[in-house]
Amino acid sequence: ALEALGVRHYAHAPGNSRAKGVVERAQRIVETHFEARLGLQPVDSTEQLNEWAERWCDAFNADAIDGIDARLHRPGVCAPRIELWQRIEAEELRELPDEARDYAAWQPAQRKVAGNLTVSFRHPRLRAQARYRVGMLPGIRAGESITVQPLLDDDGAVRVARTYRGERVEERVLPREYDAFGQPLDGAAPGEYRPLPMTEVEQAGEWLRAMAGPVRPGQAAFGGRYRALDAAAGDGTVIPMRRTGEVVEPAPAAAPLSLADSGRHLRDALGAAWRPELFKALGERWPRGAAPAELDAWAAELRGGQEAAG
Repeated sequence: ALEALGVRHYAHAPGNSRAKGVVERAQRIVETHFEARLGLQPVDSTEQLNEWAERWCDAFNADAIDGIDARLHRPGVCAPRIELWQRIEAEELRELPDEARDYAAWQPAQRKVAGNLTVSFRHPRLRAQARYRVGMLPGIRAGESITVQPLLDDDGAVRVARTYRGERVEERVLPREYDAFGQPLDGAAPGEYRPLPMTEVEQAGEWLRAMAGPVRPGQAAFGGRYRALDAAAGDGTVIPMRRTGEVVEPAPAAAPLSLADSGRHLRDALGAAWRPELFKALGERWPRGAAPAELDAWAAELRGGQEAAG
């Protein structure tokens, strides 16, 4: 719910209990100033316990308990807590909408970036799939998975995030809008060419070209100071690869026989096992004839079936 509201929250590192000292101090106040009293005046039900707890909270925060100094003591501050809370302006408070209590609906999800540097996401407020541009994220590329967090905004905004050079980068993005013909309103107009944002590789290339300055045809960049081919060619020593096998020439495939020649070949292969009705079966199996190897394999199959039947 905090992520959906756009509220940043930080968890303290393990072993650093002082980072949550405010919470620990509040628990100690409840234990020593309220729970300790239950041993002297037990309650009879959960309802009675809740009633006394609320009455005690109001009295403690207002510094209205006799004999107890419940004021907040800090450098330059000594006042009841309720007095300090009254200084919070209405515009500084944000109530949690009821729909945010649907914890599963507002969970972040992973989405894959499409070729046009957009992601598809079903926002709980929109009740339908929407597309979001993510080309503004540094280092983004198609096919990458990024985190999409729906925000509790009426405009269906999301927060997209990824890790770039070891740090988390994120942007608030609105859904793309489309006209009656399904064309994006933020897309290129007819006859207009609008390229996608440059990738890191393209940006590096532009940076190098700017450093090199104008180069005429046939002229080396940077005045020929960098011997790129020499650096990649080594010292000229070539280590031959030892040959470990022989070249195997594939046997040429036999040309298929005509249907008539296939029948004669099958008859010769079967000998006494040949039956005239096999020619019809041959035509159904290979209408244009078959290769000798295929016919021999079928003949062996037919002889095996006849031996098993006998």
